[in-house]
Amino acid sequence: MDLNRLNQQVNEALNRWWAATVAYFSDLNQMEQYGWGAFGFGFVLFIVGLFVL
Repeated sequence: MDLNRLNQQVNEALNRWWAATVAYFSDLNQMEQYGWGAFGFGFVLFIVGLFVL
């Protein structure tokens, strides 16, 4: 398998993953959006806390 074909397969897989992710998050209701927002905010606080300690 040559490198160009492998690169093309990886790009296609990433594009499919991105499309599925966009489709999932665009179909959330308001409470689900708040939940994901809270989760993301908590994750950011966790990462900041690792660097502050």
